[in-house]
Amino acid sequence: MAHKTKLQLTFLFVIALMMSALASVLMFSAGVAQSAVNGTAKPSVPSVVLSDGRLLSVGGAGAVSAEARISDAASGNAVLLKDSLHYARRGHTATVLPTGQVLILGGVGADGNLVRYAEIYDPVQQQFQIFLGGNLTPRAAHSATLLTDGPLLVVGGRDARGSV
Repeated sequence: MAHKTKLQLTFLFVIALMMSALASVLMFSAGVAQSAVNGTAKPSVPSVVLSDGRLLSVGGAGAVSAEARISDAASGNAVLLKDSLHYARRGHTATVLPTGQVLILGGVGADGNLVRYAEIYDPVQQQFQIFLGGNLTPRAAHSATLLTDGPLLVVGGRDARGSV
């Protein structure tokens, strides 16, 4: 029983360290994390921490965008990637997959319609590719969480009929 408790405490400690590092990166990336102005939250650009510690921010927040930016907290540099999303979007999610690649899912495009195609960012190749796998229902303003046993849980938001 003591071994199990020690393992649980170690796991919680690791999670706390990861959350602390993530908070530091998000605080470094002004304008990326949600910020409050006069008590009103601004929309945020979906951002994820890559395996090398850099922050990838993709798409738009209030406005539709295809831009992708990499921020490096260690050097203080932020660069706009040469390769950008194939479909400009806002209201989407970005999720780091076990492979280290990032899945960009959903959102609203420049035409006001839901974006039908997900994209994968490969940090090694520094390229975006259209993701043709899975049976994805277009949606925006949703949440996407990678579960510990592998599947991606996508909940909430809205689809073409309204709220999900």
